[in-house]
Amino acid sequence: MESNAWDLPEIRALIVPYLSPASLHACVLVSKVWHDFFIRLLWATFHFGPPRKTSTTSSSDEPQLPERATIEKHAHLIQNLVVFDLTPTFRLDLFRGTPLTSLKELHLSPSISSNTTNTSHLDWIFRQNPGLQVVEYNGTRSKSQWSQRNTLEQQQQEQQEQEKEKEEVLVLLDSCREIVDLTMRYVEFKEEYWEGFRRLCATKLKRLVFYRGRGLEDAKWDGIPMPHLQELEILSADGFVMVPNPRMIFQCPNLRTLRWSDNRGQDPDPYSFHQILASCPRLDALDVQGMALPDDDIATFLTRMTHPAREIILPTTKFPFEEGPRFIGFGLKAFEALARQHLTEQLVVLDIGPTSGFVTSGMVLKVLHSCTRLREIGACRVSGRDICEQAQVEGRWACHGLEVFNVRVVFELPDEQLVQTQEGVFRQLSGLTRLRVLNVGTRTTTTIQQQMDSLFSTVPNAEAEAESSLQFKLEYGLAQLAGLKRLEILSVVGGVPQKLAREDVEWMRRWWRGLKIVKGQLYPEKKVNVAIWNVLTIRARWREGQEEEAKDEERFLGLLDELGFRSTAAAAMT
Repeated sequence: MESNAWDLPEIRALIVPYLSPASLHACVLVSKVWHDFFIRLLWATFHFGPPRKTSTTSSSDEPQLPERATIEKHAHLIQNLVVFDLTPTFRLDLFRGTPLTSLKELHLSPSISSNTTNTSHLDWIFRQNPGLQVVEYNGTRSKSQWSQRNTLEQQQQEQQEQEKEKEEVLVLLDSCREIVDLTMRYVEFKEEYWEGFRRLCATKLKRLVFYRGRGLEDAKWDGIPMPHLQELEILSADGFVMVPNPRMIFQCPNLRTLRWSDNRGQDPDPYSFHQILASCPRLDALDVQGMALPDDDIATFLTRMTHPAREIILPTTKFPFEEGPRFIGFGLKAFEALARQHLTEQLVVLDIGPTSGFVTSGMVLKVLHSCTRLREIGACRVSGRDICEQAQVEGRWACHGLEVFNVRVVFELPDEQLVQTQEGVFRQLSGLTRLRVLNVGTRTTTTIQQQMDSLFSTVPNAEAEAESSLQFKLEYGLAQLAGLKRLEILSVVGGVPQKLAREDVEWMRRWWRGLKIVKGQLYPEKKVNVAIWNVLTIRARWREGQEEEAKDEERFLGLLDELGFRSTAAAAMT
């Protein structure tokens, strides 16, 4: 290969982030110089997971593994091991005896737990890689197994699993002392762990995540300083409570991010939050959506934060009390505190609750017009008419870099200028060219099947009868969103159902080629709705299989023809 003045390592490094594994493999075969440069990048991450699903693959198909000799030859180059699935042909002991000694990151999927023999030799990986910096470890029980076992055989199996987990955790804490990011799921903390854990916390640990842990009682955290910890996430972990004294957080003077989910029905003591602020003066990201915090307590908390907030995720929920209904979560006082101190260019994420409450259109629009660096916003609802009226005064939204828009847009009925109002909303959304997620419907945590059942329910909705939703139709101004080329998720769940025409779907197929997920009722008939979902998302899901993509896309388009899905003009003629 002739030398090229542009073939510089610096230029190659700029190209690498845009290359797929297949492209990296092709680069390795170009020349010896390229081989030596790209082989390290090709093997830097070893990812094992389910194959890409197409019409010719099934869930039983296994990913293709390199030959054992190839793995042994390149194991020393692997720095990031990501395992999303374990199969009879792929076990972690596959690496035993190989020079897998350069690992920096180990990620195990939550579906993988130590109750299978496939995770044997995990302790060997820990011993051979003392320089591990990022670890995602899963305990002996998966989500479905986190329950009491009754039979003698099950109890014996549980005891064996716990002994194996104990050995692995002890090896992890004793051998890997360079960890800066640790995630532990379904781990029952035993007394033997605390000495190694104390040593780990006192050295370099910067991020700690506990999910559904046990044996993590508050009193045990006394005397465990965590001077370097910057991010703490506690998700549904037994033993952690905010009442009355969250001692763990008091040990983290440099904490910047606190995520606390599922308080198990206990109202936290406001005094504890005041203590947290006193102990963690650098705190600028707060996620407490699982807590029942009153509006005035949230306001006090926001007021006493010494730094402008970078991320705020708060609940808006109405709970019944004996003395009458009382709003718990983000409200007027909290918004006033937010506006005084935190609506700055530092704010990147703001979620003030998915349910109805005291969040008004004015609050949401104030944020959109003020926060220039905002990347994600979530709120219960905003009026389309208010969007248009505010635009006439303040112009376009300031958050041009917004990537996630989770706000239900509603239109009061009757509205004689409904078309013009919807065009005005589309005009504001058209400026968000970096948008990846556009959700203008009701936010929900239900399953897909529950969503489907509710979408086509015949039960009348009083709220839906009084208002309309944003209609993604060309006649209402949809063409203004042609610049949203990065869009991956579109959700219109809730509100008045859509009734797209053929030209609307064709327009989305042309301009939103990266769509991966579509939620909501786009057409009244269920079969047509499902076919539209597939037509809009098939290109992103099967991008690498061009022939299969074309074949399946043609099949779904033919299905739409069979179901009588036509353009607006053809329907009018009929």
